[in-house]
Amino acid sequence: MEILVETYRNPGEPSHARVRVRALPDQRLDGQDIGGLKVRCSVAMRTAWPVGTRFWLDVVLTQREGGPPFLHAGPRAAWRPA
Repeated sequence: MEILVETYRNPGEPSHARVRVRALPDQRLDGQDIGGLKVRCSVAMRTAWPVGTRFWLDVVLTQREGGPPFLHAGPRAAWRPA
C-alpha cells in the first residue's frame, strides 16, 4: 500500500544510517495506526533528496519476532516525491 513518509536525521537512535524514514501521522495500514513507524527502505531514496523530504512509498507492515512493528519497502518498491 502507498503511504506518505518523510526522511529525518537519527541522532541517538540505534542505527548506522544517518538518515532514516518514518511514516507521517494519521495514517492506517491493515487497520493499524502507522503514524511514526520507522520504514526500512532504499538508501538511494533516503540520500538523493534533502532531509525532511516527503515521499509516497509502497510498503508492507511487518514485525520481527520480539521486536516492534515497522514498515518495509523492498529494493524495487515504487516511490516518488510528494
